[in-house]
Amino acid sequence: LNLFHEGQFQPGETLFFPAGASGLASVGIPMAKAFGAYVITSVLTADLCARIAHLGADRIVDLSRENTEAEAGHPVDVAIDCLAGETIGQCFPYVNEGCRWVLISTLAGVTTTVPLRALLTKGIIFKGSMLRKRSVAEKGALLEELVQKVWPKLESGAIRPTIYRVLPIECAQEAHAILESGENVGKVVLQVRP
Repeated sequence: LNLFHEGQFQPGETLFFPAGASGLASVGIPMAKAFGAYVITSVLTADLCARIAHLGADRIVDLSRENTEAEAGHPVDVAIDCLAGETIGQCFPYVNEGCRWVLISTLAGVTTTVPLRALLTKGIIFKGSMLRKRSVAEKGALLEELVQKVWPKLESGAIRPTIYRVLPIECAQEAHAILESGENVGKVVLQVRP
């Protein structure tokens, strides 16, 4: 939905996927690489750089030492942004003409300052996207496309999600505590047994 439909990604383009240690990035980065993206991501510490190296991002920006906007060194064509927050607009002067910036969540905050000049001069498409607001028919079409185009890459191992921990469904509270503390790199999975 966000990479291909909203982001109109084409192989060979540069994707910015902030929050490289998130569960979403643990699947999104390998998926984008499998479809031919040059991927830039960002993390908060040098330790996290090492912990996500296996995802295959071409450039990991360590925010404890670098500035995302100035240090990425590769203009962005598509961004899949789950953070948003106050600094979102700081990247806009460094993107390619016609960049598609897809906002999928607001984990870093719901307010921001956007430099409108960059939005105008770069022709940036800034779009919000949410799966839950889509119709059943739209969700069905997306699922069918996922099965046809993405599932074969999962089966072949071209896309490998990172699983941080698998817990029984009875440990949902523990799983939430892991997510809230931010200790995980990758997905925390709740297993349902018959």
